[in-house]
Amino acid sequence: MERYKIKGEYSLRHCFQKEIYIALHSYQKEGFILCPIPLTKAKREQRGFSQVEGLLEFSHLSYCSFLEKIHEETQGLKNKAERLKTPYMFALKEGSVVKDKKICLVDDIYTTGRTITYGYDCLQKGGAKEVVSFSLWRA
Repeated sequence: MERYKIKGEYSLRHCFQKEIYIALHSYQKEGFILCPIPLTKAKREQRGFSQVEGLLEFSHLSYCSFLEKIHEETQGLKNKAERLKTPYMFALKEGSVVKDKKICLVDDIYTTGRTITYGYDCLQKGGAKEVVSFSLWRA
């Protein structure tokens, strides 16, 4: 995971393609729209790609990017206590309509659950019918 996410070895996105497809396609068959947790602009520019979007695209899974980061802080550099104190970090992208939709948030690493909780809250406030989450790894 470190080589893919931190070091930017984009070619490694194929490693879990089959497993990701099987797991997330089952959500799509139940009517869920996949929504990747967004990166900060700085991280996207640094890596040149979004690791979650890369995995979804390589697995041939459609998704909608409903969320955008409103704080540029990187969660990975914080300890657990600092992560739990992080201010609200997401907003619905302009023009995003989530009302009455079933959404599956997709993230790469689940640590404290704070990122998923913020994404969940944002989508719920936007009127989403149901929000679930899927993380590739748990730290």
